[in-house]
Amino acid sequence: VYGIGFRPIRTILSCFSCCTIRQRNKEALINKQTQFIRICYYIGIIADLFVVLPLFIPSFAAMILGVENSTPDGLYLYISRIAGVLMLGWTLLLTWGSIKPIERRGVLLLTLIPVLVGLCLFAVMNVSSGFSQLTTMLPAFLFYLVAIPMYAVAYVLAEKISRSS
Repeated sequence: VYGIGFRPIRTILSCFSCCTIRQRNKEALINKQTQFIRICYYIGIIADLFVVLPLFIPSFAAMILGVENSTPDGLYLYISRIAGVLMLGWTLLLTWGSIKPIERRGVLLLTLIPVLVGLCLFAVMNVSSGFSQLTTMLPAFLFYLVAIPMYAVAYVLAEKISRSS
């Protein structure tokens, strides 16, 4: 009778054991890390959508880059629209990755290298060639300063979560 009366209490107390609390803390940490990873995907999606506009609308590109009296020729329009389609495709890829951010973590690595690093290098070349002023490109450089480390951390976290599963 003594053991039977205390069995439910022991069962309830075992739910709050040290191992269970550690497991809950681990799950909460993984959930927060996964949320951070998703936010990285969302930031990429928003940034890509913003960049798609100037690729399809040359006057918008001229305004953003601070280029005056620019009349694009047919070749420029053709190349920028190809780039726009590719950027839109990458936006959809990021959207797809955000649905299962851990399983599709490779998208993070491909977004980091070559996409973000390459875009940053081309922005540096753009300014150093004198085509655009540093002040005009400053928002892009600030974005790269934040996005590159974020994507690196997101990929490392996703890889770690994947290996622990």
